[in-house]
Amino acid sequence: MLDAAERLRDVHSELGTAGSGERLREAAREERQALERLIEMARQMGPRPSAATLDRVGETLQAAGSDEDVARLVRTGRLDRERRAASLTGGATPARSRAATKPAKDRSRELKEVRAALEKLRRREKRTRTAQEKALQRRADAESELEDARAAATQSEEELTSIEGEIADRERELRGLDG
Repeated sequence: MLDAAERLRDVHSELGTAGSGERLREAAREERQALERLIEMARQMGPRPSAATLDRVGETLQAAGSDEDVARLVRTGRLDRERRAASLTGGATPARSRAATKPAKDRSRELKEVRAALEKLRRREKRTRTAQEKALQRRADAESELEDARAAATQSEEELTSIEGEIADRERELRGLDG
């Protein structure tokens, strides 16, 4: 994409020479196709990006195509924010936040909705924490009961072993007396 944009800039600088119009159209087509391929690649990345995100990616790639400084940042992987294509004053401009361009009325409605959603989540969190605490307490109680049951089973087993030993002794004693 950046190479196609560079070719487009080169052809653009040759305007007025023989065949430059056709070369310009071809270079513009190549740049557009490269941009479309890159946006399609971004679309295929997971998680699926929104249309607004893809628009911003496209704007930034177009800025890289028209501004060598932005292109250098893209090539070196050092682009720190989205950019817009060059303005009439020259150079790529940082893209403005979509939220910052909305009228205050729209933002207040959004703020209200976000606050309501946040409050709903906080209530849900509180209910979930309470349920978790109850479940942990039931688990602790169950573990305690299990320990008690194991101790009782062990004690009963020991008592049975003792009784069985006494029974065996009495049976031997009885055989000795009968015999």
